[in-house]
Amino acid sequence: MTNRRVPLPVLLIAAGAVSCAGEPDDLAAWLDEVKARPGVRLGALPQFSRPGEFRYDSGERPSPFAPIAPGAEETRRAVAEPAPDLAREPDFLEHYSLDALRMVGSLRRESGLYGLMQTPDGLIHRLATGDYLGRNHGRVVRISEEEVQLVELVADGNGGYLQRPAAISLAD
Repeated sequence: MTNRRVPLPVLLIAAGAVSCAGEPDDLAAWLDEVKARPGVRLGALPQFSRPGEFRYDSGERPSPFAPIAPGAEETRRAVAEPAPDLAREPDFLEHYSLDALRMVGSLRRESGLYGLMQTPDGLIHRLATGDYLGRNHGRVVRISEEEVQLVELVADGNGGYLQRPAAISLAD
């Protein structure tokens, strides 16, 4: 006679099936008993008082809820303000966020110093001053052997843009 071992999952399934094979009449009798019990009367819902009204008094200060004075927005925008060229075709490296790019080296040629950037898929691209990279309209302003410095244009929430310096250092 051979010694056969029954796998544990098969034993668990069999034990579960046996334990669930109770009399269906027991369940029906219990449900009938619960339904026959008298209901419980709930008390009245509590009454809530209406909170008092609060009035903001700014005193001599301008209200933070009032719109900007008429014409102020146009005057602010009339000042030379940085804005991205949205009609320009984006460079390849503008499809990546700055934290996804790695500076892996630099290349000195007769025409100047270039930065070498690696994308997450392992491709290496050459950057020159004036090239664009990153998702915030970043433009390269300086390249050294240790880092690439750029200026990004970030939306300020009022329809304008702010200049924000950034840099990508040489990877270890």
